[in-house]
Amino acid sequence: MSLLHLFDVSAYQATTVPSADAVFVKATEGSSYTSSRFAAQWASAKTHARHRGAYHFARPEASSAKSQADRFLDVVDPAHGESLWLDLEASDLNQAKTHAWAVAWADRVRDQAPGITYGVYMGGGYATNNTGRDLAAEYPFWWYPQYPGSGSTSTWPSTFSPWLPSGLTCGWTKPHIWQFSSAFSGQYDASVSTLTIEQLANGGRQPTTEVDVYGGIPPLQIGERYTRTCPKGSINIWGIAYDSTNTLTYRIAAHSNKGGGEVKSDLVVGGPNSTSDAWPRKQTWQTSLTDVDWFSIELVSGDPSKPDANGKIVQPGWDASLTG
Repeated sequence: MSLLHLFDVSAYQATTVPSADAVFVKATEGSSYTSSRFAAQWASAKTHARHRGAYHFARPEASSAKSQADRFLDVVDPAHGESLWLDLEASDLNQAKTHAWAVAWADRVRDQAPGITYGVYMGGGYATNNTGRDLAAEYPFWWYPQYPGSGSTSTWPSTFSPWLPSGLTCGWTKPHIWQFSSAFSGQYDASVSTLTIEQLANGGRQPTTEVDVYGGIPPLQIGERYTRTCPKGSINIWGIAYDSTNTLTYRIAAHSNKGGGEVKSDLVVGGPNSTSDAWPRKQTWQTSLTDVDWFSIELVSGDPSKPDANGKIVQPGWDASLTG
């Protein structure tokens, strides 16, 4: 699998951004700071990258998540196909209040910029404590900084292999974007990602022409995640249709328009007896949420000795029952 090459820039870098698959530009910080180079870098990213995104450096102690999100959106004025990111790495609030602040920021961005991709930049400390607990139910994507060595580099990793701390509480088993260097060519933060440009542009969803509204989820590789928004209505029954002797483990997450999310981290399907049952067989999970606005599904593991271990043959079909 080829990796996307990404840079993120701020006022410390030049107004002309480097060419890459994607470039993320710092727009704002806290309650009042706006990068003096954002406008120029944002315009440059449109011509130098296949995808551009903007990020806000959180200062939860300075003001409400709503006010910081609103000012960020006013500065960026995002369009569909772009992405928005919360840089969550410093807070004077306690863990519970910082977590609530991050949830509120996601809620506000999702409400004010519907359909636009968003995610959270978060290090291993927050990802293993109550600050980042279950943020996978709030943010479709996790961008993770971890530098395997020191000093400058100009070589891109050939594999997606960030070191991860034990005891993750965030709901993800691994990040979607890995920031592997803070000194690429001596001056840039550089990252790689297993996502596609289409996923970055469509909030994790494949283009709608490739999938059916209620199912047709593409076969998933181990570690891959698929995210989509839901039609209006109260959806609370979820199921994976399968026909395989391979035991597969999925993680699924749902988020409600009313706020909050829920994660099922170990939905196991398939197994030795599955082929003797009528097709399609379904494994279901009933979330307590109502009015769900998006869900995601990630293939966590499968038996690599089976030919369909990596989703080559098994295609999970997602069944959502409208109850309202």
